Amino acid sequence: IALGMSFLVGFLSLSQEILWVRVLGFLSQGAPYVLSIVSSAFLLGIALGAILGKKACSSKNFSYIWILYIWLVIGISDIFLSELLPFIMAADFNVFALTLLILFTAALKASVFPIVHHLFTSSSELYLGRSLSYVYLFNILGSTLGPLLTGFILLDLMPLFDVFRLMGIIGLIVPLCLMIIWFKKNINLTLPVLIIYMGIICWGLFGKLASFSGYLKVNAPAPVVFISENRQGVIHIIKDDVKGDIVYGGNAYDGRTNISLLKNTNLIDRVFLLSGLHPAPKKVLVIGLSAGAWTKVLLGNKTIEKIDVVEINPGYLNYIKTDETLGPILSDQRISIHVNDGRRWLRNLKNKNYYDLIVINTTFHWRAHSTNLLSKEMMELVQNSLAPKGIYAFNATGSKDAHFTASSVFKY
Repeated sequence: IALGMSFLVGFLSLSQEILWVRVLGFLSQGAPYVLSIVSSAFLLGIALGAILGKKACSSKNFSYIWILYIWLVIGISDIFLSELLPFIMAADFNVFALTLLILFTAALKASVFPIVHHLFTSSSELYLGRSLSYVYLFNILGSTLGPLLTGFILLDLMPLFDVFRLMGIIGLIVPLCLMIIWFKKNINLTLPVLIIYMGIICWGLFGKLASFSGYLKVNAPAPVVFISENRQGVIHIIKDDVKGDIVYGGNAYDGRTNISLLKNTNLIDRVFLLSGLHPAPKKVLVIGLSAGAWTKVLLGNKTIEKIDVVEINPGYLNYIKTDETLGPILSDQRISIHVNDGRRWLRNLKNKNYYDLIVINTTFHWRAHSTNLLSKEMMELVQNSLAPKGIYAFNATGSKDAHFTASSVFKY
């Protein structure tokens, strides 16, 4: 029992930290400070929870039943988080409110840990260190598995709010098991509680509850025509028949679907310009497909024999399939689309000096992880992949630092 609870405290806590980063990252459009806010609130919550857990153990009225009630609150509060989040995310004070929520949920789970030690570690001096280390070991195992399972698998299989609810359901299963174990001789006393319990769990599993896509549709300035949630992030596309649908990746502007030079609402003239700068490119690399407008324009250059497209988020491909104008790029024989990380793709590229043209429509330079594309190391990888007289075209999004970095790598 002790090892199982210690494992779950670590698993649920660190899993939820991943979810909080996704929520705040979306609201801030991927600002770098998000991880600092989440980690600070999370660690403060752990410290506060440990203090409360210690005080609970020191109380004269303390009973092992207390841990059952704490798990009840953990499970119910985590399930109801998904119902509360749409209102908080739409509020003007969302960052402050979410910080308090992170602190509260972390403190609740952290309060279990000292109680587990108090109740279940050996009182014998001979076995005290061993039993203590086992409880810590299982907590660390849970803390390691949580981010891996949630970040790489659950967020790929389930919408964000459903993962929050799943964490709550797991939290509710713990006191259910404890009731069955501790009250098995007097199960009638807990029957009403069990019925209520199962109702809450069924509601969490099958009820018509709030969703992240529902939040987007309500708060978007125009109709949302496409939403994709996966482990790489959230994509949503807003309808605009006049200027071209607006593409958002992680809630940050990621271009439009327009390919008309006459409209030029997404500065698509920059792509047309490339055929003037390099009049006869044969092999082209595009890192970052987005909705495919830039790639579609490049296909208009008949001298191009091959285009390798590297896109880290497969959600864009699902949208392109539904678009009549952009959809044909998926079946064009000259295009090879690779779901991969652009930096890794270049690092593993066997053919050096291969591409006549490398195009990266970079995201905003102030977003987290933008240095993966704007750093000197990335530009050196690009340089090694360019053919003689090849051209590298990237979007600096107004960053003078990015211009300076490029000038330190490329002579021209």
